Amino acid sequence: MIKALLSNKLVKSGALYSASALFKSITGMATGLLILRWLQPAELGLWQAVTIIQAYLPFAQLGVQSGLNRDLPILIGKGEIDKTNSFVATSKYFALFLALLFLVLSIVIAAILWLLGKPLSLMLGIATIGFMAASFSYQNHLSATFRSQKSFNKLIYVNYIHSFFLLGLLYFVYAYHYYGILIYNVLSYVVIVALMHFVRPFQNVQPKFKLEDFKYLVKNGLILMSFNQIRSAAQSIPKLIILKLRGTQILGLYSPALAVNTLFTVLPAAIAQFFQPQMGFRYGTTGMAKDLWPPTRKLFLLLIFVSIPIALIFWFSAPYLLLYLFPKYTESLESMRIMSVAFIFSSAYTTHGVLHSIKAYRYAYIYSIAEFIGYLIFPFLFAYIMEDVLVAISFGILVNNFLLAMLNYQLIRYALLLPKYNLSK
Repeated sequence: MIKALLSNKLVKSGALYSASALFKSITGMATGLLILRWLQPAELGLWQAVTIIQAYLPFAQLGVQSGLNRDLPILIGKGEIDKTNSFVATSKYFALFLALLFLVLSIVIAAILWLLGKPLSLMLGIATIGFMAASFSYQNHLSATFRSQKSFNKLIYVNYIHSFFLLGLLYFVYAYHYYGILIYNVLSYVVIVALMHFVRPFQNVQPKFKLEDFKYLVKNGLILMSFNQIRSAAQSIPKLIILKLRGTQILGLYSPALAVNTLFTVLPAAIAQFFQPQMGFRYGTTGMAKDLWPPTRKLFLLLIFVSIPIALIFWFSAPYLLLYLFPKYTESLESMRIMSVAFIFSSAYTTHGVLHSIKAYRYAYIYSIAEFIGYLIFPFLFAYIMEDVLVAISFGILVNNFLLAMLNYQLIRYALLLPKYNLSK
């Protein structure tokens, strides 16, 4: 079966890209553990305080790059080259404008802090966040332009090269501690943006602002951004429940389970990043949403099938991981194991993006609202039924993921077969 799958160039590219994204994420987690080991709590606390503003910076994007991310493969599939280039030019202009704005604001704020006699560490921290925000603005645009199979093949090399650079940059954290983490983040963004810029698609398209395109991208992008915000809010609910019922100590013990959830979502997220534009391209080519159902159904079932052995391996290895690496968190063993089972069904979310590709936003909102309500009801319900709150929360997430997987399957099948999404060109 594996040989047959890899004989398909599209599947092979998706598998290789997903592997590179997984390697990059694992490298990032490893560097994060070393940073925790080398930095003093006060230094890490200062950095965490400075980075709080990062949670609000994506709102400045106005969904422009999200809109480009959705429409670009469809336009390419339709063969509308002029419109494609116009969208890329407008979004690039806006990304560079934001980058310049973030740089100027960070310099102004850092200068004000200097005049007020604030510590150098705070001033440089603010300046670093400004540089990171500026870099991310352009990186976010570049990410939206990598839509074809050929462009994803280039990203494979980018992911591996950047991963090894991250390992090398750890020297600065080890040698200079807090100031080292500033250097680490600045150089990390310089490297990834430079690599992506060097292999970027649409190299001949220059930034040029067009108000009509900008309005269209904002209109569609804000809708897509709303889905992400609802999902982020929903996934934060279990932590709030633990905090309310048991306090910060128990919430800390839940960290390994959250880490398991974060690690296990890396691969599905990488597959989704590759899968959605391919489906968008196919939809733009044929105008028939029903053509997307066979590959979507296969991927849905394949992900569940592949996730089972991964969950089993973690289930049996979890006690040893806790014993030798994190002995202070042995109380979270069962919650970690349950989260590994929950991963089997959460991986099915990978296919959800096809609803965005065909603009079936009504059904996408049904899923998002159901996800939010499920994260609110099931963990809370089991927390009152079960004695161990960590097990209860994880079991509630497992039940919610299972129901969401079934809902996602039915919504996609129903929407893709509707006549209004099947108007052949």
